[in-house]
Amino acid sequence: MPGQRLPGVLSFNIDTQIVNKLLEYLIEMQRMPFRLIVAVMENYSRTRKRIRDFISRPRIASALKLGMLLTLLAWLAIALIYMDDEDNRLEEAVNNLWSTATGEDTEPESPAAKEQSE
Repeated sequence: MPGQRLPGVLSFNIDTQIVNKLLEYLIEMQRMPFRLIVAVMENYSRTRKRIRDFISRPRIASALKLGMLLTLLAWLAIALIYMDDEDNRLEEAVNNLWSTATGEDTEPESPAAKEQSE
């Protein structure tokens, strides 16, 4: 009701309809992030189901596997073409990876240590 006084320390006229509209607006603003999260999760689950159904088809699955295999072979070919005789960073990285996995404490040799040993 317009002109109705709300109890409180200050005494002035506040339109309760305006206050109610303001409260509704604030509540809606607080709900927005949660509605967005729910919408994103629903979209994610629908998309995931569609992709799972799509990939489960045999021809699509074999085409994807072939595409991944060709990509791997292309990267290996690029690595082999552009590898120099002295460039053994990939080998050192793999050796370091295996030594860490087996528990050996071997550090890759630094370039300064290589120069001193030569």
